[in-house]
Amino acid sequence: MRLASGFAVCAFVVSATVAQAATITRTAEYPLTALPGPPGTDTTLSIQKFSPSWGTLLAVEVELEGTSGGTLRIARNNNGPTGSVTYTSTLGANFALSFDTTSLPVLSVDTPVSVTVPRGTNRTSDPVSSTGTVSDTYVAPAILAFFTGPGNVIFNLSIDRDNGLISPTSTVTNGTYTPGRFNEAGALLTVRYDVDRSTAVPEPLTLSLFGMGLIGLGLVRRVSRRG
Repeated sequence: MRLASGFAVCAFVVSATVAQAATITRTAEYPLTALPGPPGTDTTLSIQKFSPSWGTLLAVEVELEGTSGGTLRIARNNNGPTGSVTYTSTLGANFALSFDTTSLPVLSVDTPVSVTVPRGTNRTSDPVSSTGTVSDTYVAPAILAFFTGPGNVIFNLSIDRDNGLISPTSTVTNGTYTPGRFNEAGALLTVRYDVDRSTAVPEPLTLSLFGMGLIGLGLVRRVSRRG
């Protein structure tokens, strides 16, 4: 029975050292916020760098998810069609993300919006929103080195309003009106580290288990000799 127990401890330690791949994920968020007019919003997002103690960094995937939306307000004058008119447009935002000297492709998120307005009144649409994503994966040694070490990687994020035309247009025939757009936008940055865990520095618990395994092996050998 002692021999079987000692063998089980050793087997556990060996299985804990088998090479394995892993993905380590870090995120940073720019919350949904009202956007000012041009030139837009500039901010930074911070992501923890990859620690060599986690293993060997094989690749870095950077993903940006952008959300755009808001409301459209139309104040109609007493001219044009006598009935209600439905106005359509888009509430949009362009997201530009960069780090060091590298940039992701610009992400454009356009959100359709409509509002129906009787003559001589004003109406505001229901809130609308939509989401888009853009990502890229990097394996170049220079970029992997940039993401490795203590501290954080600082990303620069720029968000610009990009709204479409309102239809029907404001004319004497269609009726004149005063539009109001209330844009919101937010972003989620996700960085995924593709890691070879076989070179990871053992955690204190793993070292303790390894020590217990050696002690167990020593006890097994002593029992075998006495037998």
